[in-house]
Amino acid sequence: MERQISKVEFYDPRRGYGKTKLPDGRSVFLHWSEIKSEKSFKCLFEDDEIEFTLITTPKGLRATNIIKINQSGEAVKHGSEKR
Repeated sequence: MERQISKVEFYDPRRGYGKTKLPDGRSVFLHWSEIKSEKSFKCLFEDDEIEFTLITTPKGLRATNIIKINQSGEAVKHGSEKR
């Protein structure tokens, strides 16, 4: 499956979910359980750039294997995030 890159449009850390949009405008569901991070508390922030695999579920599009990336497209290393 092809990896996608997008920016987080919305994320609620208390509920652990959010959404992003594909270039064609379709919404994609984000869930904390799919965020790949060394941190115990997995969270995204609005406008974070992410890379993910897109799957189709009965409820719609969902991101799996989510990785937060920095402006240069490199994976963010543990401890280097500023938020």
